[in-house]
Parts: sequence; C-alpha cells; structure tokens
Amino acid sequence: AAAGEDMVIKVVTLLDSSFKELKGHDGTVRCLSFDPKGELLASSAEDGYVRMWSLSSGEVVDEVSVMETARGGADVEQAGMYGIGFNNSGTLLAVSAKNHIQLFSRQLEFKFELKDLGHEARVSTLAWSRDDVYLATTDIRGVILVWEVESKQSLARWRHPTATCITSLAWSPLEEAVAYADVLGQIGVWNKPVRDSVKAQLTDEQVKAQETREAEQKAIQDVATLFDDDEDEKPRTLKRVKRRTLIEDSDDEGDGIMTSAVDDFVVRDQDPEMEYAAAAPVYQQEPFQPSSSPLDQPRRFLIWNDVGIISSREEETTSAVDVEFHDTNKHRPIRLVDHFGFTLGAMSEDCFALAAQSHEPDETDTRHHPSVLFCRNINSWASDETWQIFFPLGEEVELVAVGGGETGFVAAATNKRYIRLYSRHGVARHVFCVGGPVVSMSAFEEKLFVVYHDGVGTNENQQLSYMMYDCDARKCLAQATLPLSPQAELRWVGFGETGLPGTVDSEEVLRVLVTAWDNLWTPMAELKALKSEVCSYLPLLSNAVDSLACL
Repeated sequence: AAAGEDMVIKVVTLLDSSFKELKGHDGTVRCLSFDPKGELLASSAEDGYVRMWSLSSGEVVDEVSVMETARGGADVEQAGMYGIGFNNSGTLLAVSAKNHIQLFSRQLEFKFELKDLGHEARVSTLAWSRDDVYLATTDIRGVILVWEVESKQSLARWRHPTATCITSLAWSPLEEAVAYADVLGQIGVWNKPVRDSVKAQLTDEQVKAQETREAEQKAIQDVATLFDDDEDEKPRTLKRVKRRTLIEDSDDEGDGIMTSAVDDFVVRDQDPEMEYAAAAPVYQQEPFQPSSSPLDQPRRFLIWNDVGIISSREEETTSAVDVEFHDTNKHRPIRLVDHFGFTLGAMSEDCFALAAQSHEPDETDTRHHPSVLFCRNINSWASDETWQIFFPLGEEVELVAVGGGETGFVAAATNKRYIRLYSRHGVARHVFCVGGPVVSMSAFEEKLFVVYHDGVGTNENQQLSYMMYDCDARKCLAQATLPLSPQAELRWVGFGETGLPGTVDSEEVLRVLVTAWDNLWTPMAELKALKSEVCSYLPLLSNAVDSLACL
C-alpha cells in the first residue's frame, strides 16, 4: 500500500499488479499499517483521523480523531510521521497521539494509553517488538523510549546525538536491538535497550542466575569447535537455533529475566567458509575556500573575484597580506602586516575579511593565538574601520564569506559545525548549525550558500548537502542534496552575476541552481570539452549569463 499528498491510498496486489484506491482522508496520508491477519488496513493523515479500512470491500470500517490536524503538507521535523502500527498478533493498534501513545482494538475501541514518564515532545513513529511485549516510540526531538506494554511503563530511554527528528524505527528480527533513521537520512542501532535497563533492577540472586545461564550458553557454543583440529574426518559443526529471549518484569513472584530453557540444535556438514570485510570508508574532502590557490605556494591567493584580489606573501622577516582592487579609481591597494598567518579571505564592494586558525609556538614560528577573524570596511565614512574576534579554544574558523544586502554580513564556518554571522561592524547577529562538517561556503548580496557533509557516502561517492540562506529575510531559501559527478570532489562554489549559485566538481562539470525550475540543479557546461589540451586553470571565479571567468 502507498499514499501521500493526494490523500488517496493505493493497495496493490503483487500477484497480478491489480490495485484498488481507498478515498476518505482530507489531508496528506502519513502512515499505513497492515493487519497481520490480512483483513484490515489502518491509516493516519494530517486531517487528524485514524481510519480502519476493509481490504476486501475497500470501505471504512471505523474511524477516530485523536491526532493533531495540519494542512498543506506539514514539516516532518515539526509534525512527525503520525506513526501507527498493529502489533504482531493483530489485536492492538498503537497510535501516536500528541506526546503520548494510545492503544485501540481492531474495531478502534480505546483500550489504554502510555504516557507516564514518557515523551515531552510530539511522538513521531513507533514499532512493536517481535513478541509484542515491548513498544519502541520516538518523538520529533530524537528521544526513543521502550515501553513494556502490559505494565504501561517506560523501561529505557535514548536520545539522538543531535536531537534530530527520527522518522523510522525497526526491531531486529535476530536480536534485541532497535534500528532508527532520522530526517537527514542517517541510520543507527540501539543495542540491548531493554536488557541493560532491566538488569539494574534485578536482585543479586537474579543477576547470579542470569550469569549462570550465560556461562552455560557459552559452554554449549564451545562444542562447535571441539573437533576443529581433527584432520582425518570431515569437520562437523553444531548450528544453534537461537530462540528469542523474553524479559519479563511483573509483580508475580519469581519473575525476572526469563530465557528459553530448551536449546535446539541441528547437526549438519560444515558450511562453506565465508569471508567478511568491512565496507571501505568513503573519503570525505576537507573544507576549502572557493576561488583560492593551494596553501603550499610562496604567494597564495586567498581570494580572487570580481572585486579584487587578496594574496598572502611569506618574506624573510615578516609576512604580509596584499589587497588589490580591479577598479583602482574606487579603491587604492592595501598592505597589512600579517601577525596571525591568515589562510582564509573573502571580499565584497564594502569590506574584506581574513581568518586564521590557532597556532602554538614552535621552533620556526613563535606566534601564539587562538583562531581569529579580522574584518576591514572599505566603504565606511571612517578612514580605517577594522575589527577582529578571537574564537574560544577548540573552535577553529574553516571558511569565511562576505555578503551585502541591506545591512551586509560576515560569515565564519567553524569545526564545531557552527555558522557564525556578524554585521560588517563586528556585531554578532546569529549562530546556527549545519548537519555535518562544512566543505565550502560563498556569499552574494543577502544570500549565503553553505555546503556540508550530510552522512557517509557509498560506492566512493560523497554525500553532500547544501543550504542557501537569506540573511536579510532570516529565511532558508533551499536545502537539499548537492549533486556531483560519480566519485567526484567539489572544487568550487559561488554565485553568478544574476545571483544564482553554482558549483564545479573535479570532473569539471559546471552546475547552476535554477530557482525558476523549483531549485533544480542544471548542468551548464562540461569544461573539459571547452578547454584546450595545453590549457589549465584554477577553480572558477565567477559566471555571468553568457560567459565564464577563470584563472
């Protein structure tokens, strides 16, 4: 079965691909759950209703309004997934109702609810354990609870490291573990949530009995390796058929952690040896300042754009930063003594910014300072308006950008995944976070464009995402996955003269985010096919409607 914003549920028969449509909801359908007996289908939607459908007739058997209503496709991070789910016996339906869970019969008759010591935020989704003894639930703040349904008590609690909304839960079919996926596509596993929480409540006798059972199970497993050194006979192994572990906690005497008293074994020829290897980690590129040259050059360009050039120069006795402007009638060149070893630079028509990471004294360099951000206004009524900010120990500036707009801003991205925004005069405006290590950043007028790692990639492909933010309107204009060529790295990000952001990857494909096409990335040029064989260039500097500027 499938459903979505069209408010129609489609139930497909896999044998012949026939389907029927179930209509009745007046809002986006968020969650579906099949009755294990194959008779009913439960659905929840943004109209606030949970409906029970007959699969044979396609009609609504019953309905109940217990959820909050929303219109026009609510944000998952604020509304959750409207989670519902039948237990494995098909006798109960669990429903996420605000910040607690209500349980209904197959006829949608209310039975009881789980709320004591429960969620403080809106419940997103839920999942039953294989034996229906436990129910795992999660909320929009990333808190997972495991409930013992019979006692109506929450036994264990776990919180997402970044408090991100969790959209999916699943119990392992083989062991006691709960897998989860969040709204950013990241997955994780919570191992032994019940056993670890219950063990602390056991008496000394119960703990001793449990340890005895575990020792017996280990001894039984050692039987499998008893004849491993016998070279004359064909090796035989004992494959243990593990039965599920049942943990009970009630007021009856003798209750505690109960495991199956009988272990079954199947004797069979040794299975072919299997070799397992961990998946190779996908390389994640380091952050880079767009439109800059490599660090190992004697004279390094910190930035080269349509306004001018900032370069750093290492000399015998001192270091200096040179700021040159393309329009010499408007601004004169500026030379600054470099006391901090600046490695990052950005500039606009109104100001330029420099940044350096922290430095400890060594044999060749006696500088000692934390990470620093420096800015100088060049269109100010004052002759020399400068400011600088030292960052807390452990926080390093990795990228800088300078924007314009109504008030102008300076942005600094740090290793703590913070984006710090300042006014051109050094007043802190805001700090926000991104979902992973920053990769690159650029600004144009009021817009700030940030690229960051958004999880672990696969098949040697990085997983990058981007965010475009309007610093004047204080609004996120776009946020999604950033496309790259297969197994490529990002080499440049920036804006064209029309204000559209663009990227170039290591395969030299230029892509532009076209807002007129609902923020679709459009390939504009494959630069490998345009340049001559003897030509080479540094990353792209700027792009207009009908031309490219490269170095």
